[in-house]
Amino acid sequence: MISDDVGVLEHATIKVPYEHLNKHYRHAQKQIDRDSALLISSVNDLEKK
Repeated sequence: MISDDVGVLEHATIKVPYEHLNKHYRHAQKQIDRDSALLISSVNDLEKK
């Protein structure tokens, strides 16, 4: 019975940091995608000139 309570407590304490980390990861990945698309677009524009 006590081990079940510990498992629930561990899940709750791990869930919040994981969600926070995942949110930051997704935000960083979107920014990388935007920056790389802009870079590719700029390179293509320079190649045309």
